[in-house]
Amino acid sequence: MSTYDVLVVLPPMPPAQYREAAVAALRPYFSELEVPEYRDYQPEDPNSEYWVRANR
Repeated sequence: MSTYDVLVVLPPMPPAQYREAAVAALRPYFSELEVPEYRDYQPEDPNSEYWVRANR
């Protein structure tokens, strides 16, 4: 849920399709969307070159 107004700009289409098109356009911003785990949170070998660079 947002406390901000959102303007969704859609191409011309029949009115019956607006809701479905708006939901599809906003789907990437859904707060409950499952996304891959961030690499920073994955366990890595502390002796690895990448771990040392990230933690300097």
